[in-house]
Amino acid sequence: MTVRTVVQGFALATAMTVAAVAVPATAHAAGGGCRTWSSGEFSLTSCISNQGSTALPDAYFNRLPGNCTGTSLELRTTGGSLIKSAGWGCIVGHQGPLPTGMSSGTRYIARACIKVSGGKFCGDSWEAWI
Repeated sequence: MTVRTVVQGFALATAMTVAAVAVPATAHAAGGGCRTWSSGEFSLTSCISNQGSTALPDAYFNRLPGNCTGTSLELRTTGGSLIKSAGWGCIVGHQGPLPTGMSSGTRYIARACIKVSGGKFCGDSWEAWI
């Protein structure tokens, strides 16, 4: 799993490796959870859960930098395909969920982003699948 960072003025890690998890043979949902990403100027938490075969990505924008220009939440496959997205202004607090149907055999992540002048910082949730 890779954390994509395109921010001027922040010193952030750009990649993180996560251990692979075996896909269950049955068609019930698995995985999911929240991950928090932060530096001195900002903090966000990206989460994904499910209700049956519906993905429920959401985000917590805990602290925003002074040069924030907006926030966004994306549902993506772990292969990088964008499934659904929404954007908001620079508001601290909870955003989402973005309910979306899941396909069996596909793994999903939530990606929360803080946009700033000159780039953005994005953090990914753990994976979820059915």
